[in-house]
Amino acid sequence: MKEKVEDAKDEDQVKKDHPTINIDAMLKSIGLADSIPKLKENEITETDVFFELDEGKLIELLDIKTEGKKYRFKEKIKEVKEKHEKAKAERQLAEDVSEIVSETFEKLQKKATIIF
Repeated sequence: MKEKVEDAKDEDQVKKDHPTINIDAMLKSIGLADSIPKLKENEITETDVFFELDEGKLIELLDIKTEGKKYRFKEKIKEVKEKHEKAKAERQLAEDVSEIVSETFEKLQKKATIIF
């Protein structure tokens, strides 16, 4: 039973590990609005599906032809992933600091009760 709970947590963590961004807006911002219908045609409507595919496959599925558009697309994906990784690292650091503070506070409380 405990393993199932941990597996579910791991699965949720994997799902949450993708950037949360409006894909349509991202494509529009780099001049690829004409690729938006291809997302729906290929059933790539969720960010986790979008970011699981590699760049080459996405370029093929979204029918991105010109080198300039391919370059802008790759750069935007790289930027989004880097921002996501940075935010994830900051959240993890905040969690770690919070945990350390909690543990330290508990230890201080125990020492204070022993003294008094």
